[in-house]
Amino acid sequence: MIWAFASPEPAFVAQVKSRKVGRRYHQLREIPAVLHTCRESRNEFLETDDPNDISLQRRRLAHPVYKLHFREGSTRNGLRGRFMSSDTDTFWPLEIDTIGHAFANHFVNPSLSPVLRHLTITRCSLDEWELKSLIDKVPTLGTLTFALSASYYSRFGSLLPEINGELNINGFPTVWQNHLQSYRSKFNTLLKKMAPKYPKLNTLKVKWRFQDQIIANEGIKLLPPPEEDPFKELDREMNRISRRKIKEKRERKQAKDRSSL
Repeated sequence: MIWAFASPEPAFVAQVKSRKVGRRYHQLREIPAVLHTCRESRNEFLETDDPNDISLQRRRLAHPVYKLHFREGSTRNGLRGRFMSSDTDTFWPLEIDTIGHAFANHFVNPSLSPVLRHLTITRCSLDEWELKSLIDKVPTLGTLTFALSASYYSRFGSLLPEINGELNINGFPTVWQNHLQSYRSKFNTLLKKMAPKYPKLNTLKVKWRFQDQIIANEGIKLLPPPEEDPFKELDREMNRISRRKIKEKRERKQAKDRSSL
């Protein structure tokens, strides 16, 4: 099919805390070009909620289809949210690292979690309870990527290029290689332990990557740091002055009390 040649590459949909009042999160993802090229391309690449849409399965096999997730209110132009393909795109909640609490608070949008196939989390591993919570909430999960902070490891020099989409620990001191390998070993042991009860874990693909390399290699454009409010520093200075005056007043009173003895 000719539309397959126009298919966007799999993308990372990174989620950060929103800076707008009334919104919890913001997803870093531009609208795929095929969704605003023309009406025909939108009809081809949009996933509908119509149970009678017999073309959906055919289109899904030929190329990614996109659905609006993360709906938080609306704008003048329609519903607010981000388009994502649950089959090919990867969701990465960048600033969330507590799985159980996060899911309980809509860490994954309710419309996305039942169909999500690729997830990246800012963790180095999971325990049994967390993994159970994860697979219960995301039953279709096929790829789980652990995003590790490189701050401990970059002290030994520049990070080496990834190998097959995973971190490269060649050249690291042996102690740190063993440290990283222990994450893999413990988690693989956990998968084997839980697989009899959760057979889908037998086919779960697990990867470890460094956060900085994910951001660079996947072309994730992070939000610039918020500008400092000039009045915040003024408020801090006024608070310092107020505390100093209170302290001086207290010291004068203590000195007066001592002199009257």
